[in-house]
Amino acid sequence: MITAIIAALGVCAVITSVALFWIYIARNIDGPASIGAVQVAMFSKLMLGILFTIVIFMLTEIDPWVYSITVGIYSCTAFPMLVYIAVKKDMT
Repeated sequence: MITAIIAALGVCAVITSVALFWIYIARNIDGPASIGAVQVAMFSKLMLGILFTIVIFMLTEIDPWVYSITVGIYSCTAFPMLVYIAVKKDMT
């Protein structure tokens, strides 16, 4: 069970760093290209999450429910808060 939580947190850390990198790039670009950069961030986050999840499920014997719940809770609560903190200065 703890292995699934650690694996999920590792995947979340990787996809968060990729998404925050693209958000940083989007903040430095003006106009419609910044929207495209944010869309690339969300798409790459989705694809990397799927790829890592498939690889983890194929190569290890972890509890898929614990892994899925951990990634789901992170995706629905922690990641939006991190994005808000990253772009908060732009909204004020």
